[in-house]
Amino acid sequence: MTPEQSIDQFLSPTTGRAFLENWEEVAFFVVDRMRHDAMRTRDPRLAALTERALGHLSGIQRPSGSSGPGSPVVGMNFRVDGRIIRTFTSVMRFETAREITIGELRLELMFPMDQEAEDFFNSLAEHAPEVTQA
Repeated sequence: MTPEQSIDQFLSPTTGRAFLENWEEVAFFVVDRMRHDAMRTRDPRLAALTERALGHLSGIQRPSGSSGPGSPVVGMNFRVDGRIIRTFTSVMRFETAREITIGELRLELMFPMDQEAEDFFNSLAEHAPEVTQA
C-alpha cells in the first residue's frame, strides 16, 4: 500500500473504526504525531499526508480525556471476536540525538493493559509457528 492508501484505510469508517473501540482517540494520536513530524522535518509529502489525515477527521471532535498532542502513550482497545483487548502503546523518540540516523528512530511498544489482554496475547504466542534457526 502507498502511504496515502494506509491513511485512507486506517481512517475510513469501514476499516480502522471497525477494529478499534477507541478509534477517535487513536486517530488523533496518530495525526498529532504526523503533524509534529511534518513540522520538525518540513517534509512536503508528510505535510500533505497530514492534511489528508486531517480531512478524514473533519467534523470529528477530539475525545475528552484523550492523550494530548505530544503524549508518548495511547491506549488502544481492539475489537477481537466480540471481546475488547485493551492495550497501551508507548512511543519513544530520539529526536534530540546528534546522529541523524538515531534522530529518526522511533520505537513503539505495545503492552497488555489487563489480564484478559495478557491472556489473549499469550494464547497467540502458544499457537504461533515455531521458528527454527539455520
